[in-house]
Amino acid sequence: ISNSKNCYHCFSCAECEDCRYCDGLLSGGPNQDCMDISNFGIGVQHCYESQCVGGNPGMTFNALFCNLCWPCDNLFYCHFCVNSTSDCFGCIGLKHGKYCILNKQYTKLEYEKLMAKIIEHMQKTDEWGQFFNPILSPFGHNETVAQEYFPFTKEKAVSKDFKWSDYESPLPEVAKIIAANKLPNSIIQVPNEILDWAIQCELTKKPFRIIKQELDFYRKYDLPLPKRYPEQRHLDRMALRNPRKLWHRVCDNNDCKIEFESSYSHDRPEKVYCEECYKKEIY
Repeated sequence: ISNSKNCYHCFSCAECEDCRYCDGLLSGGPNQDCMDISNFGIGVQHCYESQCVGGNPGMTFNALFCNLCWPCDNLFYCHFCVNSTSDCFGCIGLKHGKYCILNKQYTKLEYEKLMAKIIEHMQKTDEWGQFFNPILSPFGHNETVAQEYFPFTKEKAVSKDFKWSDYESPLPEVAKIIAANKLPNSIIQVPNEILDWAIQCELTKKPFRIIKQELDFYRKYDLPLPKRYPEQRHLDRMALRNPRKLWHRVCDNNDCKIEFESSYSHDRPEKVYCEECYKKEIY
C-alpha cells in the first residue's frame, strides 16, 4: 500500500483514502470512499462491490455491482460499459450511454421511475446489494485467479454455486517423455531434440513441452530448463507473496506493546514491528 490513508484490509493499492476490502487499485487518480473493489482504480470514488472499474482518463463515480466499466458515473449492475456512460442499470457493452435500462433508452423521468421499481423488486427477492450471481461466470472457480486467493475444494465451490472445471489437458504427442531430474544442469548440454520431447514435472508429474522461443531464451541467458509444469511455476511464484489475510500481532520490540494487524502470521520467523519501532530500527 502506497501514498494512502485510512485503508482497512486493502492489498496492492495506491493513492487510496477511506477504502475497505479493496485490492489492485492503481495510482494515477485519487481512489476514495470505496469498498469491496477489485481492480483497477486510477480514479474511483464512492464505488461498491465492483470488479475492474476505474478512470484513465477521467473518473469513475458511484459504480455499484459493476464489472469492467470505465470511466463512468452512477452505474448499477452494468458490464463493460465505457467511455463516459452514466445513469444506467443492467446494461452491457454501452458507450456514451445515458438513462438506459437493459440497453433500452429512456427519458430521465422514465429511467428514475422504472429503476426505483426494479430496486424495490430486487430488495424483495434479496438480489439487491449482491454482485452478479456466480452462475453467470463462464469459467470454473478453479480456472480463475479466485482459486489462488480463495482456494476451495470442488465440494465447497459447488455448495456456493460456483462452477468447477474437471478438464485435464490431453497428454502431449511426443517422441518421448524425460523426467525432470534427468535434465542436464547446463543449457549448453540440452539438445535441439528437446523440442520433440516432453518434460515430466518433478512435483505434479504432469508432462509439459518446451517451444523453440523458450529454448532460445534459456540459451541466450544461460538458464537451465524448468523442471516444473508451467501452472506449478506460477503457483510457486504466488507462494512467495504473503497471503491476502491479516493476523492480530503485538509489536516484537519488547519495550513496546502496540497491537496491530499484519500479513505476517504468528508462525513466520520474521520480527514484526509497529510503524514507530520500525522507523527507529531503520533510520
